[in-house]
Amino acid sequence: MPATTALSAFSVEADFESNTARLRTTGGQRIAIRFETELADSIQEGLGRQAEFLGEVSYDPKTLEARSVSLRRILRGDQLMIGFDAGDFWTSVEIDKLAAERDIGRVEDLNTLRDREASDEEVDRLLAALDEM
Repeated sequence: MPATTALSAFSVEADFESNTARLRTTGGQRIAIRFETELADSIQEGLGRQAEFLGEVSYDPKTLEARSVSLRRILRGDQLMIGFDAGDFWTSVEIDKLAAERDIGRVEDLNTLRDREASDEEVDRLLAALDEM
């Protein structure tokens, strides 16, 4: 007898003609789902994203792993932001402009950047590697 429960999983593929999809749990288990037409847009939007899938789950009687889900609802958490627009992550900014925005000046004395724990030999190897680049 199917039980109503929620599964945390990623939707990895969907067939919108047959209203079926395949989920993959965080543990790697693959689960087939069936959904009503009114959930098709939510399935499409959520492909590749983690969500909670609520529905009637059929379990394998021997392994007690979920085999299939007759989907009733999809629950998604809110996307957390880190203080900038998502598109800003991909924006290319020139280094001089970025430094000016953050009020960072040029380094005048390279000795201020020196790792005091690094030996002269380690510094020489680093400089030689940089020269080869």
